[in-house]
Amino acid sequence: MSGLRRWSVAASIAASVMCVLPPVAGAVQLKCGDTVTEDVVLEADLKDCPRHGLTVGANGVTIDLNGHTIAGDGAEDIFADVIDTGVLDSGFDQVTIKNGTIRQFGVAVGVGDAIAVRIIGLDVSVTEHPGASRVEPITVSNSSRTGIWSNRIFGGFQGIFMTRSDHSIVAHNVVSASGIGISISEGTSDLIVRNRVSRTVSGIFALGGTLQRFVANSISDTPMEAGIGLAAVDHSLVLRNRVARAGLGIDLGDDTDIRVLENTITDAGDGIVIIEAPGSVVAHNAVTRTVRTGMLVESSGAPPAGGGVVFRANVVRDAGTDGVVIGTRFFGRILGTVLERNIVIDAGDDGFDVREPATTLTRNLALRNRDLGIDAVAGVMDGGGNHAFGNGNPLQCLNVACPRRQNAA
Repeated sequence: MSGLRRWSVAASIAASVMCVLPPVAGAVQLKCGDTVTEDVVLEADLKDCPRHGLTVGANGVTIDLNGHTIAGDGAEDIFADVIDTGVLDSGFDQVTIKNGTIRQFGVAVGVGDAIAVRIIGLDVSVTEHPGASRVEPITVSNSSRTGIWSNRIFGGFQGIFMTRSDHSIVAHNVVSASGIGISISEGTSDLIVRNRVSRTVSGIFALGGTLQRFVANSISDTPMEAGIGLAAVDHSLVLRNRVARAGLGIDLGDDTDIRVLENTITDAGDGIVIIEAPGSVVAHNAVTRTVRTGMLVESSGAPPAGGGVVFRANVVRDAGTDGVVIGTRFFGRILGTVLERNIVIDAGDDGFDVREPATTLTRNLALRNRDLGIDAVAGVMDGGGNHAFGNGNPLQCLNVACPRRQNAA
């Protein structure tokens, strides 16, 4: 076969193959309000969108902003049934939204009733209007296996808001200047990991749900509320988080079986506060320089709660008042608390202030606290091995046995 003929045959085959191959996504110039049904890569900004920026219209599409911006007009449409949204996905699965800026909408990215949506590498903010009922940069509802990764989020009532969703990952996001940085409502088996939240009213907050994991997040400058707050959450983990300059470091309320492990809290109003969390374990945490208490467990005022909370191998330094407080006398009884191998140093009042007799103290250490090392009410259960040295009150301990020594450190 001649060279010319071979070339002609090869060209024919190539042309036939090209005819059957699907088109490759390329740069597309969209306009505000378009519905996206195939992969798109933006080639220019979309600005002054009066309603939605883009709407997802098919499963499996990728919207790559390609470094561009989708911007609303900043105006509030008070007659709209659905709040203005930068990218809206209502019910389409395996969608990816990535790589650009979305701003000046009520919601930057809104996802509902979808599976395996990815929101990656966005810089998002919202426009807030007086009296607006909902302004949230990223909101996800009734969805599963959502991934919210490596976004920068500014403002909004809730920077990231997920409700009634499950098996999702929120990771490596930076959230600032929101009401609540990351808010999770009625979730199941979500992982909230390695996010940075700062300058918010509350850092990370979960309401309802089970099997949640909050791991290695950094929360700072939330002086009005908790760095991490859980309410009515069960069987969940709070692990290796860092909280600084918060109204409360970690706050548990009406939860069951929560593991609070290896967290670091500095310069908070109170360190770890628990109002009913039976079956929970608080262990290997470090709390330093609180305005008030280092750790507190209290009843909500309901009938006496069983199950108890175990405090094990925690270290509290420089608490403004008491280092560890069990019961405050203002509410109902709290039963079954265990204090084991905890250390309190340099508290402004007592090291351990145990006001509930149904508490067991074993092998705890109190050093250089302003008043007593251990101030326990009569009837507490002394598990032995408690020590108190160098505290301001020469009695060192009340109602538990504490060996004394001279010239304590």
